[in-house]
Amino acid sequence: MPRLRVVVAWILIGSTVLIAGTVVLIGRDRLLEITLGKVEYSPVIFSELIRSDRPNSYLLCPDSFCIAHSDRNSPIFQMPVSILKLRCSEIIEGQRRIAKLSTSSDGLQVDYVQRSAIFRFPDTITVRYVSIDAKHSALAIFSRSHYGRGDLGVNRSRIEGWLSELTAP
Repeated sequence: MPRLRVVVAWILIGSTVLIAGTVVLIGRDRLLEITLGKVEYSPVIFSELIRSDRPNSYLLCPDSFCIAHSDRNSPIFQMPVSILKLRCSEIIEGQRRIAKLSTSSDGLQVDYVQRSAIFRFPDTITVRYVSIDAKHSALAIFSRSHYGRGDLGVNRSRIEGWLSELTAP
């Protein structure tokens, strides 16, 4: 039995060294792509969005803006869309491990990727700034994980956190 423990210990040590070496040589992001598949970033059209059956996303929409069932209706903000975009962008771009992927030609829709701290799993977040009238606006946000079936509530927490910061006095 003691010999078996030694063999198992050496296998674990060898595996750890092999994995660490692979991460160092090719990088965490590339290793994720090789092992779990390449992330396909596709544009979101909120009025045509069909959600998958996986519970690893969160959708915030103004009333009647999205065809898909939203997890929460967007609050109506007492500010023009330009101010909402400015304030929301400051909050989002102040987050850790987040990068802007693209901005629509009208400047009202932005895609971001945010990676988890340890394993760097990518979540894509699409934010659409919606003008209600000259003094009111709303948000449509679709936050989704690319790997796995669940997300432990990360996408919901992210959006709820942003809304809390946005509505704080």
